[in-house]
Amino acid sequence: MFAFSLYHFNPSALAPLLVGLLIGVLGFLVVIREKHSVVSLAFSFLTSSAMLWLLSYVGLYCASDPQTAFLWGKTQNLGVVFIPSFLYCFSLVLVKKFRSLGLFAALSLTVSVFFFLIVLFTDQFVTGVYQYPWGYYARYGRFALFFLAFFFVTLVTALGILRAEYRAASTPRQKKRLQILLVAFSIGYLASVDYLPALGIRVYALGYLPVLGFIVLAAYAIWRYHLIDITPEFAAKKIVDTMADVLVVLDAEGMIQVANPAAEKLFGLPAARLIGRPVSLMHENFLTKAQEEALAERGVVPDYSIVLGKAPNEKILSVSAAAMRDDTGTVTAFVCIGRDITEKKRAEDLLIQKTAELAKTDAERNQLKLFALAASHDLRSPLQKIISYTELLKLKARSALDAESKEILDHLLASATRMTELINSLLRLSMVSVKQGDMEPVDLQSSLKDVLTDLEPRMKSAGASVEVGRLPVIRADRSQMYELFQNLIANAIKFHKKGEPPVVKVAGRLLPNGCVEITLQDNGIGFDSKAAERLFQPFERLDLGGEYEGSGMGLAICQKIVERHRGRIAAKGTPGAGATFIVTLPLGA
Repeated sequence: MFAFSLYHFNPSALAPLLVGLLIGVLGFLVVIREKHSVVSLAFSFLTSSAMLWLLSYVGLYCASDPQTAFLWGKTQNLGVVFIPSFLYCFSLVLVKKFRSLGLFAALSLTVSVFFFLIVLFTDQFVTGVYQYPWGYYARYGRFALFFLAFFFVTLVTALGILRAEYRAASTPRQKKRLQILLVAFSIGYLASVDYLPALGIRVYALGYLPVLGFIVLAAYAIWRYHLIDITPEFAAKKIVDTMADVLVVLDAEGMIQVANPAAEKLFGLPAARLIGRPVSLMHENFLTKAQEEALAERGVVPDYSIVLGKAPNEKILSVSAAAMRDDTGTVTAFVCIGRDITEKKRAEDLLIQKTAELAKTDAERNQLKLFALAASHDLRSPLQKIISYTELLKLKARSALDAESKEILDHLLASATRMTELINSLLRLSMVSVKQGDMEPVDLQSSLKDVLTDLEPRMKSAGASVEVGRLPVIRADRSQMYELFQNLIANAIKFHKKGEPPVVKVAGRLLPNGCVEITLQDNGIGFDSKAAERLFQPFERLDLGGEYEGSGMGLAICQKIVERHRGRIAAKGTPGAGATFIVTLPLGA
């Protein structure tokens, strides 16, 4: 059968030879790549039987006599009889139903073994050979007809299983995978054309082409979608290899037996240098003898920290350890898990530092508040007495005082009154700086309405009018929004031109950055825009010849209020042509 004199060169054998070898290589590569998964093993059985079938064509076609060809025909069909069973098992494994339908798989394999024995020990399956223009070909007997019935029933059943699974698929990935496999099986079944010459029908055996298409598509589906077995062992290995934490397993003597890639990276040592070495190689305090004894006694050691390297590049590792015991309770290994908590520790330290700074700031703010209240009280009390006694003196000694003395008392009373106003303004300014909390949804439209109601007497006196646009609701301090509008509108009314009623226009618009821009425009005396920054300085007043009263604190208070709300305020103006104040506030301040 293997003597060269029994064969001659036949070009028709080249195509089955090349396809058979290619199928064998694909089957081998899939098994290697998929880590010997059940799917890849089932695929390898299928490719092996297909490879035996196709490579046997070489001997069959190249045989010089019928007897040699007959032996190759029998050899060929030793592989063929297993193809339907292996296809059926492959389909069950693909849809993870091998266990539930394992009885049918076993029955199918049993039938294949029966036909295998018939082919091997009798001439009732392959009864002889036909001689076609392309070479010899096996001739089927009566048992082969039973096999063909078994072949088609098994293949239709396998295809039905895949179709049912495709219809029940719930994810696009599952559907795509099963779609590829359905196409592969449908193409592969066209290889049944090779049975026609075995029944005496003069058709060239092109079955190797659809078989190649089936194998390539099935290999692609396995390769593309990684149809590997998710077993506890597989999952454990993947978890160990991919986990970000350091994992080290020690034997009972404290020698390293397992070190994952995270441990290699952190300690800068390959696993080959760590395995079999004492754990102190990683760090002298990674697991001390005292901790090993505590582990043997209690089973676990709570988290403890070790420091790797030196500042500023040091790393802090939080380590926890547990003991593993056998059925007798004897300690067999120690499992240590280390987590890099450097950034977490730095964040905690920074939080502690900021909390301390905040507490200190709150304490200083409270002290400033108490100081402001005390200072204002201590200053206002004597001023109030000066004002009271001066008014009493004017009242009782009016007839005894000459004109110059009365004028002196008037100046004294005016100065004391201005000083009281200045102290009150300073107190309001300091309270804006130290006040915290009280942030709530505030309707600016409503706040402005309250301001206009309270300023109504002053507005009537000056003949002022205020035009108000639509303003939104923001999160703010209600009382400070009132004070902001009150100061700005009172200023616009106060600094109006003689003989011309003041007109104030208030408008608001939402900005793309989540803020509201509020503009307050008046027709008053205006100012030089070069002096805009000075307006918001405490005690700063533009030189207006002393015509307008005030402490110079109103706009400074406005700026403090806006800054407290994480906003900004600006002003622009033209002498004699009015002023415009622009306030920008975040909606969620």
